[in-house]
Amino acid sequence: MKLQHVRHPEALAREQVRQTLRGHTAPAVIDDAVTIVSELVGNAVTHTSSGPLGMFVDLYEDAAVIWVHDGDENPDAVRARAPHLDVDEEIPEHGRGLNLVDLLATMWFVWPAKDGKAVAAAIDLKPDGVSRLGELRIPGREAGCGEPASGTACPGATVPPAVPR
Repeated sequence: MKLQHVRHPEALAREQVRQTLRGHTAPAVIDDAVTIVSELVGNAVTHTSSGPLGMFVDLYEDAAVIWVHDGDENPDAVRARAPHLDVDEEIPEHGRGLNLVDLLATMWFVWPAKDGKAVAAAIDLKPDGVSRLGELRIPGREAGCGEPASGTACPGATVPPAVPR
């Protein structure tokens, strides 16, 4: 789905995720996926010069991967911030998005593209958390690529066969 030049890309992306996942998983998982896409699109709006160019969901039998593409070419710029709060400090309003994605997603990673990059988050659709996401192969992952909170860019991936739509 194209998001470039859309007035409210977060709302459009949230609705697309709801429609795509409806009937494939529990409502609580859909809520998590909606939060994830909202954060990823919001980050592209806030932190890239291009804004979000597009978003799509790869739907598999027991997992989904949400992709948000933008035109910025530096995948190393996408990093989760380590929370450093003293007891007396208020929780900051900004800077928590990728930490939230890290908490809700099974994994997330950055994929360099010819015309920018994509930030992707994979989620289990099964209520028991047992899926084939372990079959998601990302070259370089053994060096920390795609690990939660690493924010390390990944050069490519292969995924299990998609569910026919």
